[in-house]
Amino acid sequence: MNQHPAGEELLEVVDVEVFALEEKPLPHAKHYVIRVDKQKVTVDRDEITGAEILALVGKTPAQFKLYEHRRHHQPKPIQPDEVVHLHAHHIERFTTMPKGTTEGLEALCRRQDFRLAESDEAYLDRLGLPWEALRDGSDALAGHS
Repeated sequence: MNQHPAGEELLEVVDVEVFALEEKPLPHAKHYVIRVDKQKVTVDRDEITGAEILALVGKTPAQFKLYEHRRHHQPKPIQPDEVVHLHAHHIERFTTMPKGTTEGLEALCRRQDFRLAESDEAYLDRLGLPWEALRDGSDALAGHS
């Protein structure tokens, strides 16, 4: 193993998701394994743009949105030109979502058996992900027996 300038040993390959799930600091390495959707890919640096992450799995920013997932946090949208710093925080994985022509219609098609607080609905809408508010059928929360 080589030495990192700070004096720590430079590992050959580090799986970013493993260190995030164990909530351990990400060590410096020659190569980093990241998961995009269900596919694991290897990168040779700890800073990479959203467009570069999409390209690793054969996708483009014109067709797909990219989201960063961190333990105990909501998914964060990553812009194509945004630089992701793997050492900045515990990144578990990335997911993609196709950009569809129906995005503007999602609110019209969303099923809601009940309304959430306005601030909660606004937050969910800002995530850019589809969501619904449905009763589970047990009526336990409604106080019925």
